[in-house]
Amino acid sequence: MMNQQRAMYTVFFVLGVFIAYLFQYGVVAYRIHVIHAPLGGFHQQPDSRAIARLGKSAVPAICSEIDRAWEKNPHNPDGLVMESASALGVIGDSLAVPTLIALTDHEDPYVRRVAVTSLRRIKDTRSLPALRRHMQDNNKIVRQEAESAVDEFHK
Repeated sequence: MMNQQRAMYTVFFVLGVFIAYLFQYGVVAYRIHVIHAPLGGFHQQPDSRAIARLGKSAVPAICSEIDRAWEKNPHNPDGLVMESASALGVIGDSLAVPTLIALTDHEDPYVRRVAVTSLRRIKDTRSLPALRRHMQDNNKIVRQEAESAVDEFHK
């Protein structure tokens, strides 16, 4: 009987932790949605400062939003992708590095530049191969940003 009670308490504890995690993630996702909610038939312009204010706990949700927006429209990024990528650089959490590295391969040079700039701010060594690759980017601004980022790693 005691083991059954202990097992039941354990299940409730794990379930409570899981629900708390879902609530936190849901609140963060809701806060991101509010930033990009429709306003009078038009979408609000995303703002990297507002996204960055969500903080480090929002990084997984921000990365998910970037992935979702990119999958939805890979050839024409909306402001969400660029502003969110910029916000990830401001937040500075290394959890964002894989998403930002993927964005460095985007066909839009503005998206690549924002991703490289954010990687430069985060300064995670996992980004060095991507930054070095973009030192030969066909866009001059992306190239210059990648060169500056690599130089900062060696200082």
